[in-house]
Amino acid sequence: MSPVSSLTSANMSSGKWDGGRATATKPHFAYRTATRTKDKSKFTLVEAVVTWVDQEDQPHDIRYGVGGDEYVMIKAECSDDADEANEGPSIAHRDPTLVYKPRLDSEFGQLLTSLFTNGYPESKFEAGDFTVIEGLDADVVPVPHKKGEDDKYPMMLVSHIYGGGGMKGSGKATAGGAASAAASSRPKRGAAAANDDDDDKPVAKKGTKVSADADIEATPAQVKRARQMVIDIATETDGVTTSSDVIRGSAKELRGDDDRPAIMELFGDDEWLGSQAKWWKYSPKSTKITLVE
Repeated sequence: MSPVSSLTSANMSSGKWDGGRATATKPHFAYRTATRTKDKSKFTLVEAVVTWVDQEDQPHDIRYGVGGDEYVMIKAECSDDADEANEGPSIAHRDPTLVYKPRLDSEFGQLLTSLFTNGYPESKFEAGDFTVIEGLDADVVPVPHKKGEDDKYPMMLVSHIYGGGGMKGSGKATAGGAASAAASSRPKRGAAAANDDDDDKPVAKKGTKVSADADIEATPAQVKRARQMVIDIATETDGVTTSSDVIRGSAKELRGDDDRPAIMELFGDDEWLGSQAKWWKYSPKSTKITLVE
């Protein structure tokens, strides 16, 4: 059940997010009707949308302008022959003989630049799939569109990356330093309990990578804890959830936790999620997780 909102001054919001450490969820492209400043005419804009979930487990839907739909279109899937859709993971030029190139000075271009500057590998975006940043753990800060000017709606750009989003380690210190190996004390789920030592050995060992694309090292204890969190979250919704819901559902519990970087890396890793067939079935395309009975 949703908690009743306290009607006190301390619980009131300015309506603006000042940034901070947050997790990227539900990254996608969407259309929006906008109004030109000069002549007040309407036009359709393509935007990149990211729901940043902050340390208080509050979601912030942040939009990044890409360009007008007379030039750019949204693809239903990350494929050259995919149809146009109202929302999707990738973009393409309206003219099929051309390749769309996002402008560096656009809001979306600035977001990409802030990611690359802080260590996110450009190779992750070579296929054009924006959803790869799902689960990214980063500091986000407001930046005015024009330097030195007050901006009512500044761009929310990345200033530091801790990990996640399927990326290799940034080389920067994580919030809690070395990851803790403490296992979760949450209750297990019968014969399929996520505390089976034998099943951890081929997945992750101390001092080894979680997957080919992960430099953050997860201990067997962290793997067990991540697995149990997925099971617990999915159990609350009749055994079915998504990786995005797992990331959001675990954000509060992992706030300030030394295990957070390693566990969030697992939640955003299709390879690891797909390797847990004893406990659930995973679809990389829909990110759907279905518990095994």
